[in-house]
This record gives sequence, structure tokens and C-alpha cells, in this order.
Amino acid sequence: MRAQAIDLRCEENGGIALQPKGDDGSGHENKIKFEHDGGDGLEFGTFNTDKTSIFTNEYRFNENGKVFAVTRGTPTVQSYKEDGVTPKKTDYPTQADDFKDILDNSKSCTWNDIIVAVNYIKSQNPSLGWTPAAA
Repeated sequence: MRAQAIDLRCEENGGIALQPKGDDGSGHENKIKFEHDGGDGLEFGTFNTDKTSIFTNEYRFNENGKVFAVTRGTPTVQSYKEDGVTPKKTDYPTQADDFKDILDNSKSCTWNDIIVAVNYIKSQNPSLGWTPAAA
């Protein structure tokens, strides 16, 4: 399937809008949107190559899940297939783990590390409004 925009909508529960083509006519890059409360509902998750927005009341992450600060290599011209015939595209180099991100383990920690560090900083600075997290 090839399209400039695809909407998967349920009129009562929201949907997913895939807008992979260019911009929206107002100069904003198209995006992928997740919505609830109706067919053209309230957006709670939106992302494109410029921004990522997730707007919910709670965020849950594996406490042992690693968080990385990453970089990317210089985009290069690559073939879709190695057949010498298929049109070429430009993309970031793929790394050994089959993702584009270049990981640096010295720039990583776990989600639990982040929570412990922030709670400690807040506990040392009452002006930050620290209160212990509710169980």
C-alpha cells in the first residue's frame, strides 16, 4: 500500500493517523498521531522527525530499562535492495543492532537511576517542592 495519508479510525474510540508524505500544506512536517474519544479525537501521542509528544496522565517504564543519549551517522545513499535496479534512498547508516542510533554506554543509565537521582536532588532542596512518591 502506498499513500500520502492513512487514517485508521473508530468513530467511538479514536484512531491512528499515518501521514507519511511531506508537509501538511502549512509548512509543518506530517506526523503519526494516536487519538482517543472519537474518530477525530484528542491527540495523546504524536511524533515525526522533528518532535515527539506523548501527553498522558501516567508514564510507565521498566525500571531496569536503559536510557541512552544517542547520535546518528551521516546519511548516505543506500539501495532498497542489493539488486542494482531498485531505486536508491538516503538514510542513516544501520548499526550492528539493526537500528540507526549510535549508542555510547558511557552516556546511559536506567530509568530507576533517573528516579533515584531526581528524588535525591529534590530531597536536598525543599524549595523544589519535593514530596515522597505515593505508593
